[in-house]
Amino acid sequence: MRIDRHSLSALLLVITRMIKADSRIDADEISLLIGLEQQYGFDRSLMNEASRLTLAEAIAQLRTLDVDVRRTMMQSLTQLACSDEVMERHEAMLLLTLRYCLLDEGLHCEVVSSRKSHRGGDLGTYLIYFESETDLAIHARLQQDWAQLERLLRGQGLSLLYVEHIVGQLTALEPRIVRTLLGYLAPSLSDAQVEDLCQRTSRMDTATFGREVLVRNLELQELRTASPSLLVNLGTTDFLRIPLTQEPLTLIRQLLDDYGQLVSPEAKGGHTLEDDSEQGHFRYYSYYRDFFNLLVEAEPKVSRIVVWPNKSEFEFPDADRKLKLKPQEAALYCLILCCTYKYNRKGLPLCYTPEQRQIEALYRRIYCRKKFVDEKAVVFPESLAPLRSKIEDKMAKQLEGLDNLEDFIPRNVGQEGFYRITAPVQLVMVRPDYRQEEVGIEEFEW
Repeated sequence: MRIDRHSLSALLLVITRMIKADSRIDADEISLLIGLEQQYGFDRSLMNEASRLTLAEAIAQLRTLDVDVRRTMMQSLTQLACSDEVMERHEAMLLLTLRYCLLDEGLHCEVVSSRKSHRGGDLGTYLIYFESETDLAIHARLQQDWAQLERLLRGQGLSLLYVEHIVGQLTALEPRIVRTLLGYLAPSLSDAQVEDLCQRTSRMDTATFGREVLVRNLELQELRTASPSLLVNLGTTDFLRIPLTQEPLTLIRQLLDDYGQLVSPEAKGGHTLEDDSEQGHFRYYSYYRDFFNLLVEAEPKVSRIVVWPNKSEFEFPDADRKLKLKPQEAALYCLILCCTYKYNRKGLPLCYTPEQRQIEALYRRIYCRKKFVDEKAVVFPESLAPLRSKIEDKMAKQLEGLDNLEDFIPRNVGQEGFYRITAPVQLVMVRPDYRQEEVGIEEFEW
C-alpha cells in the first residue's frame, strides 16, 4: 500500500501513541508493529518526523487519505489495541477518538493539541466542561443532572471536571482545611502562594478556567472562539473536543455507549458513587490534582510598575521584569504617565493645547533627570507617534509574559486625542532613589 511520507509519519505517530496508551509494550504488540512496518513501508527513519507532530496534526494529515485507506488503517489500529486481549481505558478512548475523527462515525468532534508540557505528566482520562463565555442554560442542566452524570461516568471509571462543582465543594469547607488540602496537593508552594491559590480558586469559574488555563496557559488557541464543549482528555495534553449540540446528559450517554463497547470490563475501574453533597463533606478525586496543577501553572503574572526618575529603566518587580528605553523614549513614557495620573489626568495631548508650554517644561525636567543635560538644550519631540511605537515594540519584547502588559502600553484610548495608560493608579509607583521607599506617582514631584 503506497502512502505519501507525510501521511506515513502521521500514521507512525498514531501507532506509537496506541502502543504506549496502556503504559506497557508486550511481545505481541512488537510483532504487530513489525508487520505494520512491512505493510505500510515505514521504518525508524520516520520517527523524528513523527515525533514533531501533535495528535491533532497527525489526524488532520490522515484525513487527506481516501476513506478506504483510512478504514484499513483503523482495522490495523484496532488489532494493535486488542493484541494483549485487554482494552485499557486510554487505549479505548484513543481508538474511539480515531473512529470519530477518521471515519466520521458517531459523534461530530475534533482533536485539539497543546505543544506545551504539563508539570503533572500524563493527565488522567476524564472529561472537562469547557466554555469561553458563561452559558447559563448549560450550567442549569449540568447542575440539574449532576447526580446522574456522576453515576454514569464513574460507573465507567471516568469523571467530569466541572469547575463550579469543585469550587462549590471547596467553599463549603473551613478556610484552614482548604489551605491544608491545597498545601498537600502542591507541596512546593510557599504559604503565601497557597493563600493566593485559595483566593484564585474561590473566584474561578468554567469560563475563566477555559480562557486563562486552557487557552492562554496550555496554548490551545483553537478553543479561543469555540462553542461550549466537552473535552475528553486523552492522557496527555491532547483533547477530543465534542461540541455540546445537544443536552449534556444525552451527549455523555452516547459517548459512554460507544466507549463501553470498546473498553474491557476489568479496565474500567468503576465504583459506586457515594453522596458528597453533605455540608462540609469533601471527596477527593485524582483529577483534582491536575486541576490545581493547571491553576498553579496558569498563575497570572501581573505587576505594578516602578519608575526610577534618574534612570531610563522601569521595573515590574511582581513579575521579575524590566523595561530599558533610550532617554528620549523614557522621558516621553514618564510624561505620559504624569499626564495620565497627576496633571490633566486625561493623558498626553497628541496636538497643541493651551497647556503645551507646561507640558514641554515638564518633559524637559524629566529628560534632564535621566540624561543630566542642561534643560535649555532639551527639545520636545516634533512627532510623538514614532517614539510611542518604539516604546510599544520594546515593551512587547522585553515584557513578554506580563499578563497586564496591555494596561501599561500608551495608546490613543477611544481616539480622544490623548496618549494615556489604563493601569490602575495604585499600580504606578515612583522610587526616588535607592535610599527611599516607593511612593505613588501622584505624590512625586518632578
